[in-house]
Amino acid sequence: MIMDEWITITSVENKSNYILRLTFSDDCVKEIDMSDLKYLSGDFSVLNNEEDFRKIKIVDDGRALQWECGYDNCADELRYFRDYIFAEGLENSSFELEKENVIA
Repeated sequence: MIMDEWITITSVENKSNYILRLTFSDDCVKEIDMSDLKYLSGDFSVLNNEEDFRKIKIVDDGRALQWECGYDNCADELRYFRDYIFAEGLENSSFELEKENVIA
């Protein structure tokens, strides 16, 4: 697949219980459960606290999310590979169609 344009994150909204609502540049909207971050250790263990988890911003011209502690997630991983609770706009993505046709 050739990428004509990089997917970017255009908005992020903290819901509750480690759920983020993300809007992407292709108009896809996903609510993603990020509760697995509660189990990080070391420098990123501050994300065990939901208050610190909420200290998030969009960086690199929309190509990633970053928390105050330095932990980040790229837009591609969040858009294409992260499981989601809710999504709209997936039908507009040729990548989603290609993933469905992959032979394992």
